[in-house]
Amino acid sequence: MVEPDLTGEQILDRMAGISFQGRNLATAHRVWKKMLADDCLIFLGVAGALSAGGLRLILAHLITNRYIDCIVSTGANLYHDLHECRGRHHFQGSPEADDRALQAAHIDRVYDTLMDEDEFIDNDNWIATFSESLVKRPYTSREFLYRLGEHLWNETERDGILTAAYRANVPIFCPAIADSSIGMGLSQGRQSIPGIGQIDVIGDIVESANLVIRKRRTASV
Repeated sequence: MVEPDLTGEQILDRMAGISFQGRNLATAHRVWKKMLADDCLIFLGVAGALSAGGLRLILAHLITNRYIDCIVSTGANLYHDLHECRGRHHFQGSPEADDRALQAAHIDRVYDTLMDEDEFIDNDNWIATFSESLVKRPYTSREFLYRLGEHLWNETERDGILTAAYRANVPIFCPAIADSSIGMGLSQGRQSIPGIGQIDVIGDIVESANLVIRKRRTASV
């Protein structure tokens, strides 16, 4: 029985006594509390389409409140976060939608979520213009995304993954940044200025390893 005045933590503690995913959720809660108590370096791995699916502000909350110390993410999650921070939106759709009709209407689909393709093109142009403003040298994905978050915050002052990470100085690594629309924007910038948009993914390895070396314990979510 769940009383109406129980906190979320108390509900999770009780779920340890049931089965299936309820108990798994309680276990995850218990492990995460132990991570925080043990002063671990906590990595959060983010894959799939969480931002497009509407969960990006949950990740921003984790960053702002330092429930995590470092993020390793796909480029898509960061791109869709940028899309929302720039005042654009994702819309509910259907996985059975007619993709030819969507294409004709300049609408993109991620399973049951829809986006405006013309707004995506504008995002790519925005990223390209930003990349052209940087000094022409290699950047780790962590440094590039920090600067991108800074620029995004200064322009929009909207909460999101990139802006929260910039403000809390939480590093984000994106090992496959080229495999996303952020990469498309960077490549577009390079068409204008040869040599820009250099992302040093080997440098990412060195930087993340140095983070681990400095801590007695590490953990991952």
